[in-house]
Amino acid sequence: MKDRKPSINNDLIEPRITIKSVEMENRKLRFAEKSIRDLILAGNRAEKDIASKLKRDFDETFGGTWHCIVGSSFGANVTHRENHFLYIYVEQFAVLLFKSV
Repeated sequence: MKDRKPSINNDLIEPRITIKSVEMENRKLRFAEKSIRDLILAGNRAEKDIASKLKRDFDETFGGTWHCIVGSSFGANVTHRENHFLYIYVEQFAVLLFKSV
């Protein structure tokens, strides 16, 4: 039997996004939510793919070096630039996005 890659529920029509902690401009938050929704609705549901694409989108759109972690079980203690931090849940998966100092 093949190992299954962790992925977000394939049966979702519209992913449920729950904000846990946000310290960023509203436009960046909305950009992140839209990017995640677009990825999932396009069928890109693997955690690694979502993290890579979201990081790349933020690097290109907002400059600097962004970091993104997507998963269902992780802990983190990060140092980030002021107003450059987002922690949300997409269904059962957490998304941590931040810009380093």
